Amino acid sequence: MADAPVQIKGLREFRNAVRKVDASMPKDMGRALKEISTDIVEKARERAQGLPGKASESFAGGLKAKSDQTAAKVTLDATRYPTLLGDEFGSKRYRQFQPWLGNQYQSPFESGPGYALHPTIRDESDNIDHKVTGLLDEWIARLATES
Repeated sequence: MADAPVQIKGLREFRNAVRKVDASMPKDMGRALKEISTDIVEKARERAQGLPGKASESFAGGLKAKSDQTAAKVTLDATRYPTLLGDEFGSKRYRQFQPWLGNQYQSPFESGPGYALHPTIRDESDNIDHKVTGLLDEWIARLATES
């Protein structure tokens, strides 16, 4: 599936510059970004509680919050939960899933498919923007006081 991130141009370069001033700050950046993805995962799991069948179980185990020092990520890991993608996108063939939502996948921030994760991302997009902007302000202020 294509990446559809909120892109912060220059974040990688900012992280590299920060490392020269405070070697621990990039790790703190990674932790802060993971909090954003963890929040999305928790809200998507809550939304999955209302889906039919065992969708809430597959979302509980297969939805993962991840991050690195420049990105917050959420993954749908269907290796141990093979019904996860059917629970998220539906199916034409298998009746245990909701109806198929189509192949119009563009971005999780635009209207489109999804029964739990993607609608959660769409609902939380303003909140994500607000949190990222706040983090950038915090990191710049911290860098200004330490340099």
